[in-house]
Amino acid sequence: MEPLLADDSNRLTLPYPFELEKGLRELFDTDFQFSMKLSRGNVVGIFDAVRNLTLEWSLELEKAGVLGENMAFTITEKMEAKPVGQQFFIQNAGVVGNVSDNATVENNQTVSGPVSVSGVLDLVSQAKTSMAALPSQTQGEVAPILDELEVEARKSTPDQSKMRKLLASAKTICEGAVGSLVATAITAGITALLAMPK
Repeated sequence: MEPLLADDSNRLTLPYPFELEKGLRELFDTDFQFSMKLSRGNVVGIFDAVRNLTLEWSLELEKAGVLGENMAFTITEKMEAKPVGQQFFIQNAGVVGNVSDNATVENNQTVSGPVSVSGVLDLVSQAKTSMAALPSQTQGEVAPILDELEVEARKSTPDQSKMRKLLASAKTICEGAVGSLVATAITAGITALLAMPK
């Protein structure tokens, strides 16, 4: 896929596998060439997300003391690496019908494990530090939610349900801030927190 990104066009064109294209030609009784057209930005976003997840994972390993000098890990490093969390994003989306350049597919999943309180506090701290980079309307809507989330997370026994609802509210607000990298980062952080079983 990366060679396709070398092209500066706004769309990427991927051919269908031969057998599938043959079936489509027979179905529609045509000799047209069938292909998938993807927005370049969406594909670039996938590569960026994978790179960021890999970087975050390696930084977590480093924090845990796992350095892997010369790509060999000591027994101690192997034991330290076990608590480092892993995230798996497994999705399956099918599309039937007309698909335009603005088409989206949404996949919602529910996880019932407890939310990491330290993760919530870290997210709130980072979000507040970057608040000035958010659109003003988004700032006004998300700031009180982050404040309430911080208060709840600092309680001796935080209400998990309330934290989940506040995180979901903040995520919805940030998803509405189209084009804001900070809002996208906050959304990704919240998604990771909500998906991470403790």
